[in-house]
Amino acid sequence: MKLTYPPVPSRVASHFELVYTLELPDRGDPNQFLLERLWREKRALLPPVPRMNDLAWIPEYDAFTPNGGIEATAVGIGLVWDSGPAGLEGYFVELGAKMLGNDFIADGILRARTLRPDDPLERLSRDLEYLMPRCIWVEIDGDRCATWVHPAEGKFQDRWGGERCAGVHHPSTFQIGAGMLRLYEATRDERLLPYIDGVYNWCRHYLFTRNGVCDLPWAMFSREATAVGENFLLGYRQVFRDDPERGARADEALELARTAVYKNLWFYTADPDPLDDLDPTFLNQATNDGRWAGRVTWNEAGWVLRTMVPVYCETGDPFLKYLLRGSIERYYAGFRDDGGIAENLQILGEIEPKGVRTGGFPDAMHGGIVRRWARPLAPAKLRVAMGRRAALAFCLGTRSYDIDQYRFAPEASFAFRLVGLPGAPQGDAIDVIATAPFRDLRGRPVTVNGQSLPPGRYEPNPATAGEDVLIRGLRPGDVVEIGDASAGVTLPEEPLPYREGPPRVEAPWKSIDLRKACDTSLKREWWQDDAWFGLSPGCREIWGIPVDLVDPETNGGKDAVARGAVPVGERTGALFAVVGRLRRPDDTPRIGTLTVALAGAEAKRVAVNADIPFDLTNGFPLRRFDTYLVAVDLAGALRVESVAIDGGMLLALAAGDGRSPEVRSALAAAEATRFRTLTARAQQYYQAPTAQCVDDRPWALDMTRPWRFRLTALPAAAERVDALLSAREDFAQLLAQVGIGARVDPTSVTAVEVTAGRAKSAVAVQFDPLAGTDGQRGELLLRMPGITAAGETRAFDVYFGSDPGPAAQPAVSPRLTADSVRVETGRGGVRFEFALDGANGHPRWTDLAFDLDADGDLPEETNLLGASGFNGGLADLTTCTDWLTWYNFGGCQSAPARARIESAGPVATTVCVSDLELWGQGEAVTLGKREDGTPYGASPVGEAEWRFRFFAGKPVVEQWVDYRVSRLDHGWTRPLQVRYGLSGWTTTATQTVDGRSLAFADGLAVAALPEEPNTFRPECMFTADGNVLQVAFNRPDALGEYFTGRWAALPTSQTHGASLAAGAVEQSAVEALREGRAMSMEPGPAPLVAFDRTVGRGPGPRPQTREVRIAEGNLNPDPSFERGEAFWALGANDQEARWTSTHVYSGAKALDLSCTDRSLSLASTNARGSHALSVAPNGLYEITFQARCTSGEGEVHANFYAAEPGCDFLHIITPIPADAEWHAIRIEVPTGSFRARSEEPGVFARSRGLAPALRLWTYRKTQTTYVDDVQVRRLR
Repeated sequence: MKLTYPPVPSRVASHFELVYTLELPDRGDPNQFLLERLWREKRALLPPVPRMNDLAWIPEYDAFTPNGGIEATAVGIGLVWDSGPAGLEGYFVELGAKMLGNDFIADGILRARTLRPDDPLERLSRDLEYLMPRCIWVEIDGDRCATWVHPAEGKFQDRWGGERCAGVHHPSTFQIGAGMLRLYEATRDERLLPYIDGVYNWCRHYLFTRNGVCDLPWAMFSREATAVGENFLLGYRQVFRDDPERGARADEALELARTAVYKNLWFYTADPDPLDDLDPTFLNQATNDGRWAGRVTWNEAGWVLRTMVPVYCETGDPFLKYLLRGSIERYYAGFRDDGGIAENLQILGEIEPKGVRTGGFPDAMHGGIVRRWARPLAPAKLRVAMGRRAALAFCLGTRSYDIDQYRFAPEASFAFRLVGLPGAPQGDAIDVIATAPFRDLRGRPVTVNGQSLPPGRYEPNPATAGEDVLIRGLRPGDVVEIGDASAGVTLPEEPLPYREGPPRVEAPWKSIDLRKACDTSLKREWWQDDAWFGLSPGCREIWGIPVDLVDPETNGGKDAVARGAVPVGERTGALFAVVGRLRRPDDTPRIGTLTVALAGAEAKRVAVNADIPFDLTNGFPLRRFDTYLVAVDLAGALRVESVAIDGGMLLALAAGDGRSPEVRSALAAAEATRFRTLTARAQQYYQAPTAQCVDDRPWALDMTRPWRFRLTALPAAAERVDALLSAREDFAQLLAQVGIGARVDPTSVTAVEVTAGRAKSAVAVQFDPLAGTDGQRGELLLRMPGITAAGETRAFDVYFGSDPGPAAQPAVSPRLTADSVRVETGRGGVRFEFALDGANGHPRWTDLAFDLDADGDLPEETNLLGASGFNGGLADLTTCTDWLTWYNFGGCQSAPARARIESAGPVATTVCVSDLELWGQGEAVTLGKREDGTPYGASPVGEAEWRFRFFAGKPVVEQWVDYRVSRLDHGWTRPLQVRYGLSGWTTTATQTVDGRSLAFADGLAVAALPEEPNTFRPECMFTADGNVLQVAFNRPDALGEYFTGRWAALPTSQTHGASLAAGAVEQSAVEALREGRAMSMEPGPAPLVAFDRTVGRGPGPRPQTREVRIAEGNLNPDPSFERGEAFWALGANDQEARWTSTHVYSGAKALDLSCTDRSLSLASTNARGSHALSVAPNGLYEITFQARCTSGEGEVHANFYAAEPGCDFLHIITPIPADAEWHAIRIEVPTGSFRARSEEPGVFARSRGLAPALRLWTYRKTQTTYVDDVQVRRLR
């Protein structure tokens, strides 16, 4: 972590309380001491939580619940394994080391025993026989404690610490203890008791853990809470409940379990930075390691939520319930845009930029593991977790139910009353699941309102050994009793800070209460296309603005204002309205109008545009809505009577005094965000004006062009000199918006500055049309002359017409010969040379220098390009085949390249260098010999065009590449890239700025420019592999054309200006000259249309594909992979498989199973897809698929598989011809013996068997192979 020091001089003010105790035993915990004090003394400062949670955000299926039910996790029961060459162990641990532990051991044993009651647990027994003689006995305060050294044999690799990584403070000890508990429960083998007692004693004294995951052997991971608190201690209490000696430890075991949870309660209970748009409140951190600073996590951290449920039920600790209610409401924020869940989200910006998601899994997995005790199973709407001290209920698809009057009688009798919360349908009956963790409810009578239920009204769950019972047909007010709870008393519940009304907001802010004005109920059903799921109610601070989202459960179901006025009745200087809308394909930048009624003054009408994104979801990427801010500076304290919305949904309203630094900062943040939005929009979309120009002004003198629009450069934070404006224009659309049908001549464009206080004068402007658009679509470039002060707005009228304009003098005039391209752009600019002649080890870019002293003497400047790198030095297009060679494209090419001026105008000149050969593996030239002495060489495999844009007096070269691949046997193992050989690399860095990559070495930098649609995004970096700057594009996998985005080469000292353009622009609707007068017209609505430099051809080849046709009898729910991760799971890391859109047989997506002679590439149906297949035991299935191999030795493996012993069924291997043709493959694949899903009625039946997955893979044969259209039909 880099330490950042404050500037000097600085003044920092802060305050804190010093809290300490001298009476904390080793079985206690400092985190528990502090959090209990927080709850006891500072509860009023904590944010409120909902009374109820909806767990529908957790999908029905994930990798931990393969049957989509309520059951134990389907993983193995081993505790010892050998580290292999793959995965984390392969990277950190020596091969063959004996690794310990199993986070899922208790679940795995439970699943094994419920599926196979006679299972002797041989693997577990064998592992424990290995472990018992290796136990480390430690005496602490008279307690004989048992633990183990991890790894048991072997060690971590020396580069990670070697033997120093080993130790006894690791969570595997508790997992071993949990395994011993369950084996003792099954066998009553008394040899295990001393070890179990020793692990129990270790729970009293262990203080901390480390080495919970081998990539951080020094760190404590929060998954320890489950290993200690749930799997071992709650399991210990269950197993020895009737043991006279050990049963007496029950109360202590529960207290130790609570402490184990508190050791890992690394939750945010407030927003550490209310000035940004992220809020980690109620989210938690997984590990206390410096590299995780500011990361909230859904990997290990999700297990803490799971364990909090049974520990709360057994202890009644209200703080645990409080955290659960708050966290579960927001835990969905971890989802990624592919439907999987991230490992981390960066909140503080210490490790990655704020808001960056890293790592993760293909489905909810660890993030949804709380489902084990909390998620109801449909059709149940409510699940009630019950224990000795408390009960906790959770909803599914609603938040309208809860329980009260809870009673418990030892040891497995419970009673509660079902409660309908506001919004519950009147009189409707629902199904409820009652869950008693670590207790067996089978055989317990169930009564409702004192009447015994017949067997058809309730159903126990055999998959959890009776921990759950489904009770059908309950209504609010019904009293449910399981067993005989008559001896129990109603357990009191400490009140929580629930959300019940408007939050308290301190000056200079006021939160305007929308509750009475709300007239709309937002649809919030999870995963519905037209729903607002992910918009959590409650208060948060964004940019310091208090945002209070109405909770519909406390407001009669209403939570937004669609029409009508919101009473305000306050004097205020600024208003901040949050407006949302569901996403639609035809969305326009204009959303609606906000009308602010003022006392004694004319109402203020403010346009509501999609210009200030205002995220309320921590960047939740799967939401179907967007929210925006409308910031209104009233320029004085005025009395606002009301605010009305027309268009969009008004979700929140706040007022500020308009003067204080906090409010001025929020207004500035809004304007800065608008600036960034309009800057990006100008680069990525064609202009779609939403309003007329407000200035009534005459036509420019002697101007005969019939149309114009106002282009306004919005104020920037820094001074700019001779800055550039850039906007994408579609003249046909601009004219159509105001009812004009005509063609614009691209040479007719001219511009006049009309900034108030500046002399009206012509300015340099040009329009570069896109090929294939009849000159109507393209890029408008305008040079703002002179100095533009920070905060200054400048305005320009852009005129155009149907007739050609006079030829303009180019700003930059390159010198092109058959041998080279030479460019000098004048004072403050660049010197550039590109050698075209292939006879002298070229073509390549040979010279780049910047006139940083602006003296105009470019010949004296130093060439920044040098001979570093493996591809001949200087700057060149290149790539490589790993372990063999970097291809020296320029050095391999013997024919000259060519150059032409593609566009030239008064602002910029673009030069295209074409006929650049791309080389890959082949035989045209010999490059060297392999280890076995056989030669390897290279041949041309395609060609490229490299474009350079130059600006007069600007030290920057803008670039992009279009290229064509003509052979697929190129053997490239890395993306095509430009590598800049350097003359020096003393100071280097790779950074991300505004989401774009930037790298530099000494005086030369390369920076990706704002992303362009339909192009491959360039990734810039410095690499010590050759000491070069590189800009990487993509690795082509199909024949045809590819298009890259833009990047720039510029001085390192000027990387702050890497966007090149002046920034945000605002454009008015077109005005027309009619009868000598300027006519202004209201523009019609127009959606944002992406600027596409490729004119529909990019970013790469788009194959002709067939319609997806489903054969009769097909069982595969997604044969053509169109729904991707909805039904399929791709291998990762050493089992990597990928989706492809360029090698497709039918539909738009196929499976890329390419691999090397060292790897495996695997895909399989996920839990949801496997259940849809529902293959039978001892069956035979016809599997047909299309396969294509473009290089190597094609070979596809297939089988049915389940993660249970004996369920890796027969592998069928099929060769695929390497001829780049699609081949129809038909194979017969059998299943073997396994316990199938039960056909018995009941919601738990599907949890009683297996649903094997269909797997497809390639293995350790170098090949480029694709698969599509996989159909499955049962033969017998």
